[in-house]
Amino acid sequence: MAEALAIVGLASSIIAFIEFGIKIVSTTKSIRDSLSDTTSDLHELELIVENVQKLNNKVLLDKRGGRKLSQHEVHISKMAAECDLVAEKLLDVLKHLKVRDGARSRTLESSRIAIQALWKRNDVEDLRRRLTELDRRIRQDVRRTLQQRHESAVMSELAALRQAHDNLEINYDFKLEQIKDEILRLTRSVVDPETQLTQLNSIKTELRALESEKTICHKQSRIIKSLYFPELRRRWSQITDADQFTNSWLFDRSKTNFLDWLESQHDERVFWITGRQWQVYSYEVCL
Repeated sequence: MAEALAIVGLASSIIAFIEFGIKIVSTTKSIRDSLSDTTSDLHELELIVENVQKLNNKVLLDKRGGRKLSQHEVHISKMAAECDLVAEKLLDVLKHLKVRDGARSRTLESSRIAIQALWKRNDVEDLRRRLTELDRRIRQDVRRTLQQRHESAVMSELAALRQAHDNLEINYDFKLEQIKDEILRLTRSVVDPETQLTQLNSIKTELRALESEKTICHKQSRIIKSLYFPELRRRWSQITDADQFTNSWLFDRSKTNFLDWLESQHDERVFWITGRQWQVYSYEVCL
């Protein structure tokens, strides 16, 4: 169960990759920006791609373990390989815009980078097109995954969590449905170049919220379930008649003189029994 929503984490990481790639190819940088930012861009891109591959390995491990994925979940998994190919192109572009170690003249290096940027213009446009296509497809596959009630591993897991909460009568504001509905709303939106980065960031945020909320709900179910003790229920079933004999000792002449007291003719209405030194019991008998 812990890795059941690994596909959600993978989708979130793919969107982070697309978002970062679009930032690189869409932002018109000055030569000064290129000189100062390219190295950090290279490092960040490598980290994002590494995370995509790590999460995809979890998905594939789950699949080999017998977890069934829907058609659209399989599509999301296959996108990880496409991210690798696009990342190679992005890294190539960035490396050409990177300041070379030991460059003697900043002015000459700026001119070299400007020429490289011009030569790579077609590559940049191709990358923009491929990233936009990945964006369109990831939105579609995430939406279809959340719309499928039975075939989807994600939806099966959400349904199981909902059922577990209901069975255990956990009093908690179950947010998974409303997060899912918000993701569906966001993924229905058409890819708009003007708001594309904002849209991607919103989808990524909601997918991460879905993961986080799933973890909370799973922990709640596990903790509450651990508090159930079948032994107590079994013990209770074995003493169903015990209440009928709770005071039977009181009528045992070998233990008390209660019966003698009842048969006596005195007017004392209170029968006192002294047990341990600090215990005194009294019974008022209504005759």
